[in-house]
Amino acid sequence: MSAIRRWLPILCLILVPACTLLPPAPRQPMHRYRLELAPGAVGRVPGRQDVVEIGPIRVFPAYATARIAYRGEGGGLAYHARHRWVDAPARQLAPLLADALAASGCCRAVVLPGAGVAPRVRLVLNLLRFEIDYRPRPAVFRLTARLQVVDVPNRRVLAARRLSLSEPLAARSPAAGVAAADRCLARLAAAAAHLLGRSVP
Repeated sequence: MSAIRRWLPILCLILVPACTLLPPAPRQPMHRYRLELAPGAVGRVPGRQDVVEIGPIRVFPAYATARIAYRGEGGGLAYHARHRWVDAPARQLAPLLADALAASGCCRAVVLPGAGVAPRVRLVLNLLRFEIDYRPRPAVFRLTARLQVVDVPNRRVLAARRLSLSEPLAARSPAAGVAAADRCLARLAAAAAHLLGRSVP
């Protein structure tokens, strides 16, 4: 036993440097994605001459995160470990919708909450589903939302619509899911513009 105790410190001095020479395990990169709307994604939509406020955007809790949600063969909701949004989708939607609606001409101006402008009309959006679904062939991105156009001074709903959108993925990958999400978002913005245009008092 005494011999083992005598040699143990020497063995440690030999083995510890050898362990540090081993290459570290490679770290998998984190991929981050931003929602995008191409210029002109929403065509010209004649409509009201009011100032429209975008918001609030409410979101189902499962999608109130920067993690990219998906459904696999089991049907349960899961999240990609190495693929994320740069910010939660609901926080990205408001400025994108504001720019698209302003460019469409469906209203005189579009503002975001806190802009210091008293809006005549508010567009309220409830985001109920925002996920990749790998179960179909081909896989699809699914977006479900409820839209309301509200007369702010009179606290009256002028128009409402529920949308269930899906776009096929070009490949079974998160990146293809993001591209399909952008196409769904363009359709959502177009539907919002037409809803605002049709709800002129």
